[in-house]
Amino acid sequence: MSTEDPLLKVRSLRTAVNVEGTDYLIVNGVDLDLHAGETVALVGESGSGKSVTALSIARLLGRSLRTVDGEAIFDGKDLLRLTEREMRALRGRAISVVFQEPMTSLNPVLTIFTQLAEIIRRGSVVGVDVRARAIELLDSVGISMPHTRIDMYPHQLSGGMRQRVMLAIAIAARPRVVIADEPTTALDVTTQAQILDLLRLHMSNMRAGMLLITHDMGVVARYADTVNVMYSGSIVERAPVRELFARPAHPYTRGLLTSIARLDRPRVSRLPAIEGLPPPLTERPSGCPFQPRCAYRIARCSEMPSLAPIAPTHHAACWRATEVLEGVSPEPERVAVEAAP
Repeated sequence: MSTEDPLLKVRSLRTAVNVEGTDYLIVNGVDLDLHAGETVALVGESGSGKSVTALSIARLLGRSLRTVDGEAIFDGKDLLRLTEREMRALRGRAISVVFQEPMTSLNPVLTIFTQLAEIIRRGSVVGVDVRARAIELLDSVGISMPHTRIDMYPHQLSGGMRQRVMLAIAIAARPRVVIADEPTTALDVTTQAQILDLLRLHMSNMRAGMLLITHDMGVVARYADTVNVMYSGSIVERAPVRELFARPAHPYTRGLLTSIARLDRPRVSRLPAIEGLPPPLTERPSGCPFQPRCAYRIARCSEMPSLAPIAPTHHAACWRATEVLEGVSPEPERVAVEAAP
């Protein structure tokens, strides 16, 4: 982990959705740091709060959502307390977002050039050749015949090309922070790898930090430096990527990793799965939210564990993290708890 001050520092972030007059927390006390040149991944199942965390930081929440607490410090300013005008001055220029579905993010009635030009003019010095810069950007993200495709509309491009356009827009003003929200979900594996390789290359060249939102542990293994595992709105484990994959300390992380195919494991006809489903927002259990699905649960799990260090750069929110880390079988204690009167 870098010893430099983080580009982005998020503390105690809480975001709620209003359902019939009642607020329910989707993001519940998230802390994270993002340093220059670093890729920080937020991973977890659908509904864990990953995308809402990203949208909260970028101040792009829908009407039914609102940030109720916390701070997101960037360049000495708390993004959560800036006016909308001040935030618009940062979006696209200092902080950019790559969304997962370009057809809903690109304007279908504007050409690619028009959409790129808006960002280039905001982030460039007066007198720059906007068209030449736009063509250069399209070429840099691997779009063939950029001189021709720059005047096309989004529907005239393939899914992979549209995502490359989104990438070009995201890096046009050389931002310091890029938030990539499932940027390759709808793409085939080959195109996915090309997009992510390009994104990582540009982040390295700009010394920018990237917050990568994904549910794909293969993507995490290849591209992330630090991993934050989210479950039911909270970060339940944080560690450098190699340490997390080699020594998961939270039962949820362990379940995620055992449910993906790996070449270094014996071939099986059926991969293990985590039993059950994440709890609905309106029915979260008291204490650890993962306990109804957890093979390691004990009586103390009715109390909420904090994200505590188990190694200098490894944190987990689990009362039995040390035992999980060491591979201790969950059965004896679980059976004893369930058999208790």
